[in-house]
Amino acid sequence: MRKFSFLLMFILCFGITQAQNTCKVQGVVRYFYNDTFGYKADLGAEVRFIPKMEKDTIPNCEKWEEYETKSNKVVEFLKVAAEWKEEGIYYLGESQLRALHKVTPSDEERVKKLSQELFEEVVILMKHEDNMCLVDNTGMYSIELPKGEYYVVMRSKNRDRPMMAELVGRIYVKEVNLNSSTKVISHDFDL
Repeated sequence: MRKFSFLLMFILCFGITQAQNTCKVQGVVRYFYNDTFGYKADLGAEVRFIPKMEKDTIPNCEKWEEYETKSNKVVEFLKVAAEWKEEGIYYLGESQLRALHKVTPSDEERVKKLSQELFEEVVILMKHEDNMCLVDNTGMYSIELPKGEYYVVMRSKNRDRPMMAELVGRIYVKEVNLNSSTKVISHDFDL
């Protein structure tokens, strides 16, 4: 009986110790469908957690943030400009439309340059198959990982920008610290 009690206590202690060294990460990944239906679950989207190494230079999170911010503005501007041109709205010239959206020609050039620079990173990031999970039909994912610092890389299955580096789905990159027993990391892919 003592051996059984000792064995049971050992298993429970080992399980508790193991649970203290891991973090359950979960979240929701959605994409903007349209103005009528709003956001939908990004079924099949990939979520990767890449351990951060001291000398690791990929990914460059600052460039990804700049890319995301600038490309959102440029894409919105180009979308409105195309719609207005199609509808024959000429009362507001291109310079006024640019001012309205706060987009300059240099912003467009910077987005193109960032897109080219980050394309190489996309190829490298998508090769990481360890610590990868898929988003289910409710938009949720869940994975258990050892605690530590990671890059989370989410690739949308249903949202892309054909003119940008993400030829096979929008990419979201962020540095995260998994330092608790649970962590929620969610993202919405806009237009």
